[in-house]
Amino acid sequence: MPPPRLPKGNQPPMPRMKRDVEAEDAPQGSEWKENLVALIVVAIVAVSAYLLLSGTLFPEPVPVPLENRTFLISTGGDPRLGSDDAPVTIIAFIDYDSPSCNDFMRDTLPRLKMDYLDPGTASLVIRNFPLEIHADALPLAIAATCADDQGKFWEMHDAIFAHDGAFTSAWMGETARHLGLDAASFAACNADPATASRIDEDVREAITAGGVSSVPTFFIDGRRLVGNRPYEEFTALIDRGAAQSGKI
Repeated sequence: MPPPRLPKGNQPPMPRMKRDVEAEDAPQGSEWKENLVALIVVAIVAVSAYLLLSGTLFPEPVPVPLENRTFLISTGGDPRLGSDDAPVTIIAFIDYDSPSCNDFMRDTLPRLKMDYLDPGTASLVIRNFPLEIHADALPLAIAATCADDQGKFWEMHDAIFAHDGAFTSAWMGETARHLGLDAASFAACNADPATASRIDEDVREAITAGGVSSVPTFFIDGRRLVGNRPYEEFTALIDRGAAQSGKI
């Protein structure tokens, strides 16, 4: 006798085959693609973060060697030794109380004057960079500036660097008289805050435009030379500047 048939709505579910179960549990095609894309994005982000932190993705720019880098330093109105038309301009930031600057003035400048300044190949411009560690640096820079106002800069400049002793007010007054400076004007200039401001302008430009931090610092046709370097280093830059100018 055949088994009784259940009503149509009460039929027991058919047992599922194993492969049917696995097919239903597995992600559908679109879901699998989305998961793959997400994994790729995570991997790209992780690699980019590593490269960024390690400096590989955006490495630090390689600094331009100083001998191939030029700086723009103004020279208008500053004391100049040599011809204004010289093809090469040497700008010197100095401290009147610096032993290194004194060495340059005593040993190197006479040779530069003979070999390049007097023949008209180069000119030397003096600008101020008094260091705070030198107590007399600023007063001496002011004195030289005030002497320049009376047309006696180089005389005062030479007197300062030739002096081998204390820079007292008595010495300064006697030097001013010896150079023929008007005493009242010289004293007023020294006391005027505007004179110190002129020195500050030199210092600001030295730092912002030339990256100066020590003395002496030179700019030979815009190329920086730091310290009282061997004479051959000066001549190499001067000769190169003269050759590039086409005037020699």
